[in-house]
Amino acid sequence: MKKILLLSVLFSSSAIANVHYATGKIADIVVGDDIAGKAVIYIENFSEANTCPKFTAKNLVIASLPESKYSDSLFSAALMAYASNKEVKIRVDETKRDANGWCEITQLRVNKNF
Repeated sequence: MKKILLLSVLFSSSAIANVHYATGKIADIVVGDDIAGKAVIYIENFSEANTCPKFTAKNLVIASLPESKYSDSLFSAALMAYASNKEVKIRVDETKRDANGWCEITQLRVNKNF
């Protein structure tokens, strides 16, 4: 029983270590042919997420908004927050990557305190 408990703790902590959160204003939103997903979003001061690639000129994590059934809603929320200069909270998972190898956004919250 102790071995099972220890293994479950080890596996759950390694899964949590792959998830990273950032809170801040959206510094930039990039769309274009060279983007693998719907868009790339840069969050101010989001400069470290373990193995997630960074845009070195600005020292910001490249957070990819993947094509999914939620991508239009996430994109709309990001545009609204950017246009109104509001902070957001995003979650990226370094085990989920787009075709460019950039870490994917798995959640975007407009209410950063929720």
